[in-house]
Amino acid sequence: MVTGGPRGARRGEHPREEESPASAPTHMMNWWTQQKLRCRISRIRLKTVEKVAAREGKQAVQFLAPMFADPDLEVRKAVVQALSGSQDKLAVATLVNALRDSDREIRWRAAKALEAAGWKPASDEQSVWRAVAQGEFVKAADFGTAAVESLIVELEDPHSPNRRDVIDSLGRIGDARAIRPLLAAVSDPDPNIRVAAVDALSGVRDSDVVAGLIGALKDPSKYVRAVAASALGKAGDATAVEALLAVLTDEDWAVRKAAGDALARLRDKRAVEPMVALLSDPDQDVREAAVHALGEIRDRSPVGYLVTALVDPQLSVRNLASSALRKIDPQWEQLEQALGAIPRLRAALQSNEYWVRQAASEALAKLDRLHIPAPQLDETDTTAIRVRAQVALGVLVKALGDHDPILRLAAAEALGRTEDRRLVPPLVPALVDADPWVRHAAAIALEKLDWTPADPSQQALHRAALQARSCLA
Repeated sequence: MVTGGPRGARRGEHPREEESPASAPTHMMNWWTQQKLRCRISRIRLKTVEKVAAREGKQAVQFLAPMFADPDLEVRKAVVQALSGSQDKLAVATLVNALRDSDREIRWRAAKALEAAGWKPASDEQSVWRAVAQGEFVKAADFGTAAVESLIVELEDPHSPNRRDVIDSLGRIGDARAIRPLLAAVSDPDPNIRVAAVDALSGVRDSDVVAGLIGALKDPSKYVRAVAASALGKAGDATAVEALLAVLTDEDWAVRKAAGDALARLRDKRAVEPMVALLSDPDQDVREAAVHALGEIRDRSPVGYLVTALVDPQLSVRNLASSALRKIDPQWEQLEQALGAIPRLRAALQSNEYWVRQAASEALAKLDRLHIPAPQLDETDTTAIRVRAQVALGVLVKALGDHDPILRLAAAEALGRTEDRRLVPPLVPALVDADPWVRHAAAIALEKLDWTPADPSQQALHRAALQARSCLA
């Protein structure tokens, strides 16, 4: 006869649910319940958990808490559901443990149950568990390195819908333990994950990271390529220069710009010639990046091309070109490379864009003014001076008759800055220009050139022109 169990149960058999008599003693019910909770059939274990939760009252916790180790997902969900709302220490400890379950829904349910019980984390680690379970990854990142392991677990779950937020949080923490999983994410099938992973690795000075980012420059997604180029610039590793030069011809403007910005950070002279080529790029953002990079590299060879960039159709490019030239040499106007750009500046005077014509006029005036030679020059230098003076006179005087009042105004102001009294005669007729602002600029320019009116009529015109702007104001 088999002893030690209820009548009718044979050795090796699992008890059937209907075999537990309601009138059995408490210790017999406990034994029977434990046997069913150990049953190999998950459905029986699940039903038993549900019945224990409904019938056993306070004793339910001692049966249910160990069941959270059950391999069946539904059983663990039932345990968390049954323990919800309980403030029993064992129940709370079980729910805290559930914050680290492999299933996202169980973690979330456990966090909500603990919240309802008024539980407070006892450590940063527990605070991280709760934040991750509730999907609050930014809050988890606030705890720094304590959050790294939990975030990595979430990242490595291919079914997690939160992986991008997790990657951003790991990037904020900047812990070396995250490098390996982030590099793995650089090859993720989802381009959004790849972008986030590359961005999170931005600025990391590690040879494996640099190698991974160089590989990302060939990614089929233009967004990944652009972010990878930017990240390589922040890494500051010269081994990336050749790879960055290769993507300066990328079909996407954002990639070309990012590569240009990265090379500006690296300041490698191998980038000078490719950057000069980008000065004629159809996209203004790319041209801006090229001009900026040439200024950061500080090589004199492209000065002539930067002078030409002073007449770019875009104001931002012109301003950056001016800044780049000053970085290369504060006296760039005296460089022979700058003078070599004069023909291109003269050609720009024929542009249909009045701002281009104005910029060309000002650049030419600046070059010629600064190259007015000292006495005792030989015949060759004297000839060069006459050529430059002729350029200034011809260009600026012609601009005084331009149909555009803005260019006439700029020409009058430029003539006043030349400090060359030979430029007085063309300015006198501008005192009767149709535009009062031009008249005023001509009057100021004549004062700067120490002009004296030839008769009362000219004196009256000059005085009226000086008052023109104040009247308009």
